Amino acid sequence: TDSTATGMRHALIDAGPGATGESFVASRLAALDVDTLVFMILTHAHSDHFQGMTPVLNQVTVRQFYYNGSRRSLSFYQNLLSLARQRADSVIIPADTIGLQLGGSRFTLVPPLPTYLNQTSADSDEEVERISRNSRPRYFSSEKRFTPATRRSSRPSTTKTNTAQVT
Repeated sequence: TDSTATGMRHALIDAGPGATGESFVASRLAALDVDTLVFMILTHAHSDHFQGMTPVLNQVTVRQFYYNGSRRSLSFYQNLLSLARQRADSVIIPADTIGLQLGGSRFTLVPPLPTYLNQTSADSDEEVERISRNSRPRYFSSEKRFTPATRRSSRPSTTKTNTAQVT
């Protein structure tokens, strides 16, 4: 969320099912009076990252929906992408690096490797996000955290990326 002179702006990175089910994230957004997301990012095609997005898309206006283009035969993943195409103003698979800004937080979406686009297994789908806070960039993926000098580090992440932590 970004508090600016022009009002509140909101973004969402992933929306898995919460303890109360698929509508957990949507109900939290409603409780916060969020009616529009500047962008929504699906980092990768694992259900614990996208299962809560359908209720969000049905409830709020989404300006830009980003995902890494991965293909899965799971019907509820296909239904999500179809709904995103219907409800979001635009659906984007990054072909080049994309910089997004929300208040003092900058997000850099890195395009998926070309080999990822034609795979049907979600195990190898990965989109890396770069989040800069206080001039210290960090790269996040579903499994690892990277610093610029060790972008391909195998060190496991102890940090989860979600809108509540990126302010």
